[in-house]
Amino acid sequence: EAYQLPVNGYCYMFDAANSQDYIANSHNKGETNKTPVGVASSGLQSVLPLLLITDYLCSTTKNATNRGHDVSSLLVNSNPFIYKDDNDLICYLGTGGKMEIVDLLNGMMTHASCFINIVEEPEQNLFPLTQRSVLRHLIRVCNALNNNRLILSTHSPYIIADLVAAMRVDGLLRRIDQYDKYKTVGQVRELAHKCYPQEATINAGDVCLYETSYNGTVSRANDGQVISDSNFLNRHLALSNMLFQEIDSLEEMAEGLGIFREL
Repeated sequence: EAYQLPVNGYCYMFDAANSQDYIANSHNKGETNKTPVGVASSGLQSVLPLLLITDYLCSTTKNATNRGHDVSSLLVNSNPFIYKDDNDLICYLGTGGKMEIVDLLNGMMTHASCFINIVEEPEQNLFPLTQRSVLRHLIRVCNALNNNRLILSTHSPYIIADLVAAMRVDGLLRRIDQYDKYKTVGQVRELAHKCYPQEATINAGDVCLYETSYNGTVSRANDGQVISDSNFLNRHLALSNMLFQEIDSLEEMAEGLGIFREL
């Protein structure tokens, strides 16, 4: 069964016959092309484990919440770093040594009520549009259970800008719901959903931003308020735009002086 990636129509497939992982797409005139994950683009190699693990852990948590069963055997069968040793103890091999985690797994997965997803720099090797798609997927997963949490570290202004958009659309929809007696409200709501998927929106009151300065200090942005358009990364993006405007003015000045014609 194919796992659909929120990235340009790509999906992940596992061929059990030859134990090969593939990235598949149907961009070429409707024909499905399969590329081994090992030779796929660095962006797909980066984002695939993030999305697979995120969706799997969220699904596992929901199953544990709904049915209260022991899912440790599922993890053993599906994760190459988790195994049972000769004494039938569940262990993790990923920290340079063996670590018994049977109690941790059983306690976490049989009584879990939420999924706390900690993601470091999801923008790695991704185009800006793909960064937005990945963020929206992570927010959807966060919204899947009431107590879920998403903790992100990022250097990307595109991630921050899209997070601001998610909060602004949520605020707009909340205000619309208060005035649904007007006929035009339905049109605005429909346009808002097209602008930003509702399932990926997030309440501004549930979001906070911490910035790291050049000297290493960490502070909460905007004096404890929620994220605004004027944040550290966006300010630096604005500096680039100002630089381009200055260069445009210089080029216009040079052109007015006839410098380009003399070259």
